[in-house]
Amino acid sequence: MNENEKYDYMVIGSGPGGYVSAIRSAQLGLKTAVIERAEVGGICLNWGCIPTKSLLESAHLLEAINKGGLGISTGDSVISADMNSIVDRSRQVASRLSKGIEGLLKKYKVELLRGFASFEDSHQLNLASSESTSRLYADKICIATGARARQFSHLQFSEKVLSYKEAMLEKTNHKKWLIIGAGAIGCEFADYFRIQGRALRLLNWQNS
Repeated sequence: MNENEKYDYMVIGSGPGGYVSAIRSAQLGLKTAVIERAEVGGICLNWGCIPTKSLLESAHLLEAINKGGLGISTGDSVISADMNSIVDRSRQVASRLSKGIEGLLKKYKVELLRGFASFEDSHQLNLASSESTSRLYADKICIATGARARQFSHLQFSEKVLSYKEAMLEKTNHKKWLIIGAGAIGCEFADYFRIQGRALRLLNWQNS
């Protein structure tokens, strides 16, 4: 990437909307770039529906074996969960798929630019990374930055109040959980923690 480089099409964000849009642009012959400041693949792949499915797969298998009926004998013992291994496997799944998206971008000659993008005007961006700041131009710019967890003014993130990212990395077997938000990720966490034998309450709380 060179200072003042110009692209036909640029995408801010490499989630499922961003990288697909960029690949299609490149397939049509346009000079294309994707800007990403975190993991390639976005929240869904790295911190949402994909890694939670991995957690749930382990939890549901554990539940099914302990309930019986699969033809698997455990004797008189109850099989327990190794939280460290379950969480580590979930992260490995996300990492492998993220690298797969990077491979797709490379295959279709989409340039992956790392850093934080800000607008100068409708065709000009400043790209700030840990090493430098560059100015980029594009005929068309797509904003595909997705969403992130927002703290409540009276309920800040802490050791006891976790965002979905911290909850996904949690390896301590807490006895009780309160989940705020009954969306897809919230319900999947509720199912996961339920199978782990933890009492919980699911709360659909809208901050006014």
